[in-house]
Parts: sequence; structure tokens; C-alpha cells
Amino acid sequence: GAAIEFRRALNKYSESRLLRSFWAGWTLSFEALDYGTGVAAASGSEEGLLAAFDNPNLVYGQITASTSSKGLSEARINFGFDFKPGHQADLTIYTYLSIPGSMRTQTAQYLFEALRGYNHHVGIGFGTHIQLPLYQSDCGDIFFYLDGDVNNLFSCKQMRTLDLNDKPWSRFLLLNKADGTSVASIPATQILTQKVHVKAYTVGDIALGFRFQYYGLEAELGYALWGHGTERLELVDNFASDYGIAGSTLTNSASNSTIAMLAANDTNFTPIVQTDLNLSSGAAGSVITNRVNGAIGYLFFGAKFDTLIGLGAFFEAPQNNAMVRQWGIWSKIGLFF
Repeated sequence: GAAIEFRRALNKYSESRLLRSFWAGWTLSFEALDYGTGVAAASGSEEGLLAAFDNPNLVYGQITASTSSKGLSEARINFGFDFKPGHQADLTIYTYLSIPGSMRTQTAQYLFEALRGYNHHVGIGFGTHIQLPLYQSDCGDIFFYLDGDVNNLFSCKQMRTLDLNDKPWSRFLLLNKADGTSVASIPATQILTQKVHVKAYTVGDIALGFRFQYYGLEAELGYALWGHGTERLELVDNFASDYGIAGSTLTNSASNSTIAMLAANDTNFTPIVQTDLNLSSGAAGSVITNRVNGAIGYLFFGAKFDTLIGLGAFFEAPQNNAMVRQWGIWSKIGLFF
């Protein structure tokens, strides 16, 4: 990924004392995503397993070898206030509007789908940056910093594939029609994929650490905590279905069946009703991750503008299985004029 940010002090356009500490700008974030499913079969070939799940007859909930997405992920309009209460001390307070960079939202065609940004959610965010000097000498200065950012995402409509209550992976069962007119059992994903209101979570990030500065050289060591809440789903339309879990023939249902077991046929055909849907099975769960990071950079002072270059790395460990353990490196270049 990459991000381009522009910030301009408003006192460049007015001599008002009120505006001398305010600034405005924008941020464009880009991502190139390539999700490898990593499906493995307990026995037999992975190719045969993928062929079964990457089946266009499923319509929804397919599992394919990989999905990818490239382009703009998010655009932000930023507005903030800088206050310097003392030598080398900083206080910044800002707010922003988060706009989806991609018009594409979750289609539910694939179980694991590469999507950029916040899945087409618009958000309003607030943040702060605080830096305080701890030690200053001719050999360099040491600072403590604290950053916080909260992005509240608004709800939107999406397609999500659901399971039945107390039946994990029941989206991959077969269904029969109540009147027995189906020529074949159909995949449950076609019926259990519904349009829903996705009430998104709030994304929060807090980071703290220490910075060392010596003329143009700056080094940093920090810790960050990032997380978001659990999505909540509500059906857009009432669920009405005349399908039930497939029994031994096209005219029977077997409502006690699970993904692992075919139960006996029901005495009377038992259709799936709205209260059978497990809405939480289609929602993203909460996530908390811990991150340690380090960085080093240098600011070159010029006659007309200053140039910043930087390089950093991080290691991130989640507290649950909703995220993967990961590491990464990043670089930065900036111009000040």
C-alpha cells in the first residue's frame, strides 16, 4: 500500500490570528491486495476440493484459490489545529471525513473476498497527537509521544451469507423446495444470502513511545493498540422461504441435519424461517491487535524546501483469531515548503 498526504496551514491565506494555528488537507490511500485462500484437504487433492467450492452453481459463498483488488482504498478530508505550548512540545487535534475509495462493496460471491478500505463505509474520525520533551542536551533530545485516532463508520447495505442457528457451515448444505417441484436440491447459499444493513464498528488506534532527535536525525521506538468492535446485521427485507434442509428425496426435508451428518427425514416438511437465521454468522467479529514498531529518518534542510526520508518496521500480534500475526516494513518521503 501507499498513502499521499497534503497539508496546508490556513494562515497562508489569511492574516487572521484565529486561523494561524489551523490547517486543512487531504489524504489518499492506495492498496494492492492478493488473498490466497490456502485451502488444504485432509485427504485427496486440494484441486478437487477447490473445484467443488469454486463452483458457479453456488452463486454465493464460493471459495477460490485467490482474489485480488488494486486501487484507491480511502480518501480523507482533514481539518486540524496545532498548538505549541512550549519549546519542542506539540499538541495537535484533528478531525476528518473518510470517503470510500472503491465503489465496490462486499458481493458475497466469495467467502474470502479481497476488498479495499472499510468495505464502502463512510466514516467521521477524530484524533490527537501529543509530544513532550523528556531530556534535552547537546547530544540529542528525547521525547515522549502519544497518538490517538478514532474512526466511526456509518452503516450501509451489503449482501451477506448466513448460517442457521446452532449449525456452523450450514450455508453449504443442500435445500429442497416445500412443494417438491425442484428438479434437484439447490445450494443453501442461494437462499441464505440476504441483503442486510451492516451497522459497522468504530475503529480505534492508540500509540505511544519515545523519539530521539539529533539535528536532522530522528529515531523512534513505540507500541500501539489497534482494534474495532463487532458488526451488527439487520435484514433489509423479511425472510420468506419455502425451502428446507434436503432429505433423502426431493420431497423430504431433514431439519436436524448438519454439515457433518444427514439426519432422518422430517415427518412433515419443515421450511427454514426467519428465526432460524444466525445473523452474527455473517458479521465481522471484534479485533484487538498489539504492535511494536521502530523507525529512523533524516530531515535534509534546503534553501527553498526541506526533504524528509524515513524507514520503519513493525510486528503485530492479535489477541484473537480474527486477525493474522504479521510484520511489515514501510518508507516515507516528505517535502516541507
